[in-house]
Amino acid sequence: MEKQKGEATLLGACIKLTPQVWYNHKVTAATTFWRSKDERVTKRDIVGEFRDPEKALKLEDYMSVSTMSIRFYIVAKLPLHYLELSIVFLGCTHLG
Repeated sequence: MEKQKGEATLLGACIKLTPQVWYNHKVTAATTFWRSKDERVTKRDIVGEFRDPEKALKLEDYMSVSTMSIRFYIVAKLPLHYLELSIVFLGCTHLG
């Protein structure tokens, strides 16, 4: 019973992390794009209540950032989150 509950919690945590990974990459892609144009931007310029509309990336701008780096970022982050949470939950089951 506890193993099923732990697995469900782990799955839920990973599902919650997936949009966060995309959000983080949105910021990473935008800062990389503007850095290539010799402009400095902050996270606040890109997202949030006071974002600068002129700093929003158009689709072609976003795609001009190396799609390979985007793939590496996504492919690296999701399994690492899953592994980290798996280790935490494995440790917790031994405590009970």
